[in-house]
Amino acid sequence: MGEKDLDTLRSGFLLRSLFGSAMGKETSYELASRRAYRDLCRTLAVKGVPGAAKARERCAKAVAEGLREALAPAPLTWDGYAEKHQALCDELVGIYQAEAPACGFTYGHTQKWVNMAAKYLVVLGVREAESSIGALHVPIDSVVLKTVAMAKSEGGLGVESPFGKWTAINDYPAYLAYEESIRRSLGEGVLPLVWEFAV
Repeated sequence: MGEKDLDTLRSGFLLRSLFGSAMGKETSYELASRRAYRDLCRTLAVKGVPGAAKARERCAKAVAEGLREALAPAPLTWDGYAEKHQALCDELVGIYQAEAPACGFTYGHTQKWVNMAAKYLVVLGVREAESSIGALHVPIDSVVLKTVAMAKSEGGLGVESPFGKWTAINDYPAYLAYEESIRRSLGEGVLPLVWEFAV
């Protein structure tokens, strides 16, 4: 068995470990959306909440379809993607507010879902996501908030968060301003999502 064969086996195993048995049964967009939900669901109050399962399923489909549409004219610019990103985030928040308001679903949750799904599309090798990686947003969570706030001399960016917890993000313009401050702090030539892969 050659090195290339081992690389293929390794990468196939890692992808199946990350995305589960649905590999090959769902589109890359569906896989990415469902996996991304798992990254945020522990922060939602969903147990016993009427409408929570319906909201999750509607949003999972909306994320898959929304990213497919948002990334279609690849490569995207930062501003072009941000506009589509906001529309998708607004849609998700609206679904949860209508179906399961007791879940406490915020823009913090929606940005994490959409941004992790986009990141997983890069991991899955989806061409549209790869060619637009410079426009994709950093998935904001506690690790990112801490790293971004650290001094540059300590490996951070020296940018304070206006949110406290990422789940408390409940204002899209403030969220986008924070993403833009990360982008500015990284400087030219450093793509935010590429930077975040190493955080």
